[in-house]
Amino acid sequence: MSGPGASAAGDRSVAGGGDVGAVATGDGALAVHQAIANATVLPPEALVSAADIDCPPGLRNLPARPALFVGREGELDALDAALAGSGGVVVQALHGLGGIGKSTLAAHWAATRAGHRNPVWWISADSAEGVAAGLAGLGGALQPMLGGGVVPQEILQERAEQWLAAHEGWVVVLDNVTNPAHVKPLLARVPQGRFLITSRRATGWHGVADPIGLGVLELPEAVELFRRIHPAGDPDGTPELCAELGCLPLAVEQAAAYCAETGIGPRAYLGLLADFPADLYAAAPEGGDAERTVARVWRLTLDLLAESGPLPGRILRMLAWCAPDGIPRALLDPLGRPPEVHRAVGRLRAHNMVTVDGDRLSVHRLVQAVARTVDPEDPYRTAEFVAVARDDVVAALSGLLPADVDDQSGWPAVLGLLPHAEALVRYATEEEDAPAVSGLLAQIGERLRAQGAGRRARPLLERAERGFVRHGGSEHPDTLAARNLLAWCLRASGEPEAAYSLAEGNLADALRTLGRDHVATLDARSQLAVACLASGRPQQGLPLGEENLAERIRVLGAEDLSVHKGRVTLGALHMGMGQVAEALGCMEAAVPGLRAGLGAEHSATREAALLHDNLSRVCELFAAGAELDSFVALADADPHAEATRDSLKAMGTTMGRAMAASAERTRELLDSELRGLQESSVALGERHPEVLWARMRIMSLYAQTGELECAVEVGEPLLADCVQEMGAEDVFTGAVTVFLSLLYEGLSRPDLAEDLLERHSLTAERAERMLGMFLGGFDGLRSLLNDEPDDEPL
Repeated sequence: MSGPGASAAGDRSVAGGGDVGAVATGDGALAVHQAIANATVLPPEALVSAADIDCPPGLRNLPARPALFVGREGELDALDAALAGSGGVVVQALHGLGGIGKSTLAAHWAATRAGHRNPVWWISADSAEGVAAGLAGLGGALQPMLGGGVVPQEILQERAEQWLAAHEGWVVVLDNVTNPAHVKPLLARVPQGRFLITSRRATGWHGVADPIGLGVLELPEAVELFRRIHPAGDPDGTPELCAELGCLPLAVEQAAAYCAETGIGPRAYLGLLADFPADLYAAAPEGGDAERTVARVWRLTLDLLAESGPLPGRILRMLAWCAPDGIPRALLDPLGRPPEVHRAVGRLRAHNMVTVDGDRLSVHRLVQAVARTVDPEDPYRTAEFVAVARDDVVAALSGLLPADVDDQSGWPAVLGLLPHAEALVRYATEEEDAPAVSGLLAQIGERLRAQGAGRRARPLLERAERGFVRHGGSEHPDTLAARNLLAWCLRASGEPEAAYSLAEGNLADALRTLGRDHVATLDARSQLAVACLASGRPQQGLPLGEENLAERIRVLGAEDLSVHKGRVTLGALHMGMGQVAEALGCMEAAVPGLRAGLGAEHSATREAALLHDNLSRVCELFAAGAELDSFVALADADPHAEATRDSLKAMGTTMGRAMAASAERTRELLDSELRGLQESSVALGERHPEVLWARMRIMSLYAQTGELECAVEVGEPLLADCVQEMGAEDVFTGAVTVFLSLLYEGLSRPDLAEDLLERHSLTAERAERMLGMFLGGFDGLRSLLNDEPDDEPL
């Protein structure tokens, strides 16, 4: 090869007549030419082992310290204890609902409690790329001469991981980890040091980290947070607003910022929240982060959940119509095959959207509020989806109700479902109530009536009745059946005149529209008969009771359970007329039928049997010629006269002697009642109406055995519980009051008796009714005031 002015000789020789660059010769020679535009000579320190690198003093990479941090002393101490010491790697995963303050807590702890550690490094770890970038940033901070793009990110990440593996005394915060798999490689490589993870994930940490669940703020802390953000505003209503927001920090901050920006107070915000929930859940303050609102934060979580299908979102919307706690998992059974439903619940739990405790679920009340709020901008909260969820809950609750109203074993289940039915009517407007909603409320009200829980049954039945009127008219069978139940509630609430008026009109409507043989007509007649007794009209009620019994036998047959209940009703009416022998005859006929239909241990059977025993004793007492009618007539004439009081005491003394004659039988009954009370208290609670009735029977039996002090020990807390559970005006509360006053008289404490009656302002009418109840030993009180018609389930 040669060029101008140059020559070469020999194999593979080259002659260059100028700048020829690079030349390669020889068989198979390959010439490579690369121009290096920039070259950097690394200092020797850059090549030292990671174990020999010293961390710069006080190396920190933290977000701005939260200026509005409040409370959480217990959680801070727990982090101190968990991340203390040295040696070995410790990984803590702080998890909780979005907006609950995980990152805020971690940042505050790192800024105020980790000063002895170096470095303290914060990494936004919501993706694998975020983890890599954060580690690369640490690598560059440890060796600044490698930063600024001198070496690729992968090398800086590798240097950081090598350094962490070779040193201790540091803390790395991995914030907002969405998938444990994103951090597992790092954690597996590092044998020492401290990691603090924050995540919405409650599960998936086994073998990776020790999870620490974070709850909401305490109410005083939430109030303090609100007032720090909005210190100049009107504080009135702040606790109520924070409670409505479930003390969720993000929601409290959002509400306080809105109030500060708009100049409104907490109560005004509550009003807006009720009327325009979707707007307020999505409202970010001017200049604030639109992604940091409760609606947006949970939208991102639902996006993740939707990757596995629509069922998690449907479940969450359904749970949104229930009470926040104690939701039976069985409500979800109709939504799909058990493995599918369990998997969806697991997904919700994994992202802290629900809490699972055995067969019960819990959801934060604000998550519920957002999930059931229609928002056209949110694909998970369309009007159709929200309405379907409400219908799902109604159907599921109806399906879980025990079929047999009288089966006491199903009463705890009814009480477990009650809070969710009450939540449903709070959250939905009456205009939204489909017929199925009214039917559900009537079914629950009917079962509460069977338990004597009129106070809680009444609002449900009132709403059900209005719904039936709206959908079927005022004379529809469902409407009339609901009014029958309401008449009982009114009597139990101490409104006998209102009960009488409602029952009277209801019977007339039933006869006119349904005919005499319809079950609603039979029930209406029964209700009117007992309403007559409760309102002081026993003369009018007695023929109604007789007709009720005859019609039930004619239509339903002599062995129908409602016939035996009708006999108890008729016995109560005879008692109201002072006709003890006739009342005894009714009870003698009723008790065997109740035993056969309900069982010997059913409360209605036990009460009827006890009343029968007492009536038998009274009849024996007056067989020698004592005139019971004289006592009743005296009370009718002047219930408050001294003579009436003397007669009551005399009658009580005489009855006491009769009871003592059969003390052995009474003691057996008392022991049986005490055993039953223990069981029912565990199953139903101390203040359940059925338990209150049992305590009343025990008080009566103690009095019959002459153990008046024991009776008072039962009666005083019983009266306090009756006032709290049933109300001071409730008829049963009044009965307990009168009985307790008689016990005080028997113990020669008339001052206590007078004070008690005065404090409870018993009317002459009620005192007269109490006389009739006393003649039955008070054990017929429930049958007298709480007759339960055997209507068909609604």
